[in-house]
Amino acid sequence: MNRISHRAWSVCGLGLLVMLIAEVLRTSGALKLYVWGSIWVIGWVAVTIGVGLAVRTTLGWFATGVSILFTLLGLYFAGSGANGSFIAMSSISVLALGGVVSMVVSMSVGQQDGFRSPPPQSQVTLGLAGVGVILLAGAFALLASGMPLGFLAFGFSLGLVGTALGFGAIAVLRRGEGKSAGQAVD
Repeated sequence: MNRISHRAWSVCGLGLLVMLIAEVLRTSGALKLYVWGSIWVIGWVAVTIGVGLAVRTTLGWFATGVSILFTLLGLYFAGSGANGSFIAMSSISVLALGGVVSMVVSMSVGQQDGFRSPPPQSQVTLGLAGVGVILLAGAFALLASGMPLGFLAFGFSLGLVGTALGFGAIAVLRRGEGKSAGQAVD
């Protein structure tokens, strides 16, 4: 099992702390909306960079860059009042973060070669799916309460559920290959 660096944990934690402070200041009414949004985006970027530091691959950095770029575009469109564009940019940013989270999870359970690696045990796959679904429910609850931290929960839940589905697909494909090889011998 690969270890995630202390620097990656620190950057993610710092970003989450900034996001939580922004939420507290927003509920106290101490910040104007654009200042709150800017602070929140700084936290989001830090969390995304922290997850990218954990992956340390070209594809991981690409997905991290996509998430950051579309977060900044979303901030721009939110400031100009283009709500549809803001939602589109935010959605792409969340999907990119989910992709990086999926890479971190795959790496941490020993999946070095993607679909060529053997899938982890089924309880790992089911555990990831369960945690992902719980995070997804939490994301809906946070967004329904008006807390944008739901976007972060969506990114992580998509990464976990997507990873679990990928592991399940690997297991099904491996079983199918084993059965077809067994039939060819008969």
